[in-house]
Amino acid sequence: MTVEVRNLTSSAVDEQWLKRAAGAAVTGEQFDRSAEISFVLSKGSEIKTLNRKYKQRNCSTDVLTFGNLGFGENFVGEAVVCLDEVKKNGRKFGDGFKKELARVVIHGVLHLAGYDDKTNKGREAMKKKENFYLSKLPAF
Repeated sequence: MTVEVRNLTSSAVDEQWLKRAAGAAVTGEQFDRSAEISFVLSKGSEIKTLNRKYKQRNCSTDVLTFGNLGFGENFVGEAVVCLDEVKKNGRKFGDGFKKELARVVIHGVLHLAGYDDKTNKGREAMKKKENFYLSKLPAF
């Protein structure tokens, strides 16, 4: 598995931690060993623009995923993570930045694996998977 990280913000992020969180979900979801996933770390204004353009929602969000974009047979997709939202939600839910970042990264991987959170049943299934993969990571 190859995980690429592009940080478009001025915020420092532990890329190894992000890759470890992604790896937990990628391994558990049995992606091919040659799978490639890209994470782009963005600010609120950038993800809001993407959300409006591709999802027709005029608001910021924590993560947007885009399936294979034609970058090769091993490329699974890209997840755009909004660090502003991760920081805000980490404080809001009392989990802190590191755990919230792991949760959002895992959530993005689950979307790339085909999970959908448009229904209550789908949200519950994803939350259960997120918590399972979070439990596989070292203490926060």
